[in-house]
Amino acid sequence: MSTNKTKTWLVGAILFTIFVSACSGGATPTPADTSREVGTPTAISNLPGQQQENTKAPERGRLDPEEFANSIGDFVLRPDDLPNAYRVPEGGERRISNLGVIQDMGEVAGKHYIVNTGRVEGWYLKLERRKKEDIAPGAFESAIELFESSDGAKLALGPEWFKAYKEENKTPTWIEAGCDLGDECLFYYFQSIDPATNLTKLEYDVAFRYKNVLVWVMGRGLDIDTQSDYVLKAAEAVYKRLEAAS
Repeated sequence: MSTNKTKTWLVGAILFTIFVSACSGGATPTPADTSREVGTPTAISNLPGQQQENTKAPERGRLDPEEFANSIGDFVLRPDDLPNAYRVPEGGERRISNLGVIQDMGEVAGKHYIVNTGRVEGWYLKLERRKKEDIAPGAFESAIELFESSDGAKLALGPEWFKAYKEENKTPTWIEAGCDLGDECLFYYFQSIDPATNLTKLEYDVAFRYKNVLVWVMGRGLDIDTQSDYVLKAAEAVYKRLEAAS
């Protein structure tokens, strides 16, 4: 009788185990299994080759290229920046697009310049002195170029691309430690004698980069009218406007 009870108990236990397994559909899932069943997404940062790209921070302190391009013409030298009276002659102001660079430099050189520096946009302005009796440069020219990064502006001001290093018919005289505008500044001049009048002419150039922008300001005229400090102060007026805007 004891043996029969034992067999009956074993059969009952087996039947109970089968019943419980059928109701639960198998083993009880762990928390990790449950999360996979509901489709928890894998974080993008964990995907191979993605983490570095998604965590790369944009360059700090640069001027936003898209926003600054809309007002770039405001940051060339203007008549109000100068103590004497100047005017913009007809055709003396123009946008210098990347297409303009290609047309000016040639297709191959222009495209290399744009690609290597990350050039975005540019602007040019010419000014003429109104009064002949003023002791001031007879003319000014000013240009500004915008780049995607400060590295691009630095490259554009370097020996590989900046025009002062590439002059074929005249050699600049560099004024050492002559300016400290922006992140890097070049100050130089050219001197020539007009064969028709035997008068000496001077041209002073200031070029500086500020963040991802390159500015060039040039004043020229007779040596009696053209002083280095006058041109340097003109460039400083542009720099202060840039600094205030950023």
